[in-house]
Amino acid sequence: MSQSLDRGLRILDEIAAGRTTLGEMSESLGVHKSTVLRLLVTLQQHHFVHREDAHHYALGRRLFDLAAFALESREVIALARPAMRRLQHAAGHSVYLATYETEEGVVVVVEVAADRGPFQMAVRVGEALPLHATASGKTLAAALPEDELGAILARAPLQVFTARTIGDAESLNAELAKVTASGFALELAEHEDYINAVAAPVRDSNGRVVAAIALTAPLVSLDARGLTAFTPQLLAACDEVSRGLGWQ
Repeated sequence: MSQSLDRGLRILDEIAAGRTTLGEMSESLGVHKSTVLRLLVTLQQHHFVHREDAHHYALGRRLFDLAAFALESREVIALARPAMRRLQHAAGHSVYLATYETEEGVVVVVEVAADRGPFQMAVRVGEALPLHATASGKTLAAALPEDELGAILARAPLQVFTARTIGDAESLNAELAKVTASGFALELAEHEDYINAVAAPVRDSNGRVVAAIALTAPLVSLDARGLTAFTPQLLAACDEVSRGLGWQ
């Protein structure tokens, strides 16, 4: 275990327990004040703590953001499971639920309704997927504020995975405009050259896109026309989950 990480996490527990001054935390942890201060500065930089005044610290907004995200994700997963299973049974191919990870600029698979047949797709819970080369990623990217998406695109060149991967910002922006207009996104051998997928957004009570449900299948099983044939069922599944979250 990382000693610095362990101490940093214990500092959060100390503040939650009401020991909010440098001296109180140092004494409780049995660690020199300079070490505690160094860790507090790092936690402040990442908004896990903030200074209330010259002597006292409080838990920061990032913790509340993470707590809200964790609770929201659990709710979305619970609501999505039945709709995902029905879609998987109707299509005969794997369905997954993904959310956007702000810090990394990727989407993360949080639930899977797997096809049990010979063409089962190897989508795993916890797997990170690129925004620009997957149906779920494009669905979530299309909902991002323009400045946030621009910052992501400015970090590094878009990674090219196959001959069909979108590799430049202009083409991606044009693709995302299509996603916004149609209400769903297609992935045609863009991340893996043998996989196609279609995805659509899940919205919360404020209409904010919080997740994407994707139907994924081998290229040899479903082409673009085959995928779009399941779009009504996919959109119905997303609407069902969104209504469960309070969206009208």
